[in-house]
Amino acid sequence: MRLVGVVMAGIEKWPPYRAGVAILLIAAAVRVALLFATGRYRELEASEIINVARSLAESGIFGDPYALPTGPTAHANPAYPFLLSLLLRWTGPGGPGILAIHLTGAFLSSLGYALLPWTGRQLGLGVTAGVLAGCAGAVLPFRLWVETGGTIEVTLAGCVLMLIAALCVRYLSGGWQSIGFAAAFGFACGAATLVYAGFLPCGIAVLALTAALRRRARAFAAAAVAAGCVFAVIAPWMFRNYQALGSPVLRSNLGLELAVSNRDGVGPDSELNMKLPGFVHPHSLRSEAELVRTLGEVEYNRRRSDEARDWIRGNPVRFGSLTARRALYFWFNPTGSLFKTLFFCGLTAAGIAGWILAGRRRLPAAAIVAVIWMTLPLPHYVVHVSLRHRYPMDWTFYLGAAYLATAVIGRITGTRGCGARMEEPVSLRG
Repeated sequence: MRLVGVVMAGIEKWPPYRAGVAILLIAAAVRVALLFATGRYRELEASEIINVARSLAESGIFGDPYALPTGPTAHANPAYPFLLSLLLRWTGPGGPGILAIHLTGAFLSSLGYALLPWTGRQLGLGVTAGVLAGCAGAVLPFRLWVETGGTIEVTLAGCVLMLIAALCVRYLSGGWQSIGFAAAFGFACGAATLVYAGFLPCGIAVLALTAALRRRARAFAAAAVAAGCVFAVIAPWMFRNYQALGSPVLRSNLGLELAVSNRDGVGPDSELNMKLPGFVHPHSLRSEAELVRTLGEVEYNRRRSDEARDWIRGNPVRFGSLTARRALYFWFNPTGSLFKTLFFCGLTAAGIAGWILAGRRRLPAAAIVAVIWMTLPLPHYVVHVSLRHRYPMDWTFYLGAAYLATAVIGRITGTRGCGARMEEPVSLRG
């Protein structure tokens, strides 16, 4: 064990980018090999994001996410469909385009693991914890459908969330004292919101937390500047939606998701719910797509929202039970494989324990991760859940579990060099 401690102390001195490049190559090799071995590269899931990307590539319209052309949409976050549309314009819509989208998913998921050594250092957990977390994720492709599909934005969102978390730590630890940094933080949070709308509550919560902790005029001024910059970034997208759809929304599909998730016979799993009789969604039913085209997306979703509220009011106990099951499903990820289920349950438990330890050592990153955990899952407690929905914050569990492992090994071996910053608590109140 002493040798293990010495090795891990040596890893702590590595430049994070060197470990990141190695992890990127390993993770990409594993995922690309499995992509070709399974034959998944030949087909592409017809998701709403893919439909929008094709509409952008072919006609330049951000729209038509459903079974029929329905016109402009705000069903999807804008950034990832734009990225895929560029790929489709370059490669064409056939086999090369399909392969390019799959490879994009594999690259982005691999990049997420490669960023963990850097993220570990930025969050104060150490390069060693980041390397362990990155290596574990790289060689365990348990999210293969998500990580090689390329059809949803969560792989990109995971990478973006790491960058935002690092900025959040700097902002909470003193960046609020610089109005320039506060503005940059706001612009970054706004850009992240265009990748994944669920990041917006997280950014707002960090601004509120900093202002509440500092209670100084400059902290409130910095929060106001940052909030203004967030709005400046997302305002053009909201203005576009006001012009195209009649409402300045970030996403238009909440009413639809509430309706399909809260009705008789459904459970917490979205994939299972889609196979149930009576699943009414414009992506799979042409009649519903016609209704969207007739009513418009905003009005259609308002009616579906009313439908969901009527069911919830009439079934409060059932809704409470569904909410509890969805929360459990989100956090502990039951799958069809007992081994995978046990792995994710253990990962979640170890990750939580690791971040509790970081909190006891007064690392500001623990507060940021707590904010992420409190805000990001909220929509998925009231709408059905898929394994992909937790993916943007999966890295927090890998990193927390690795931090716990390095702390245990450091205590056993008496090695302080392993994750030295772990022994240097930083007060949140500075």
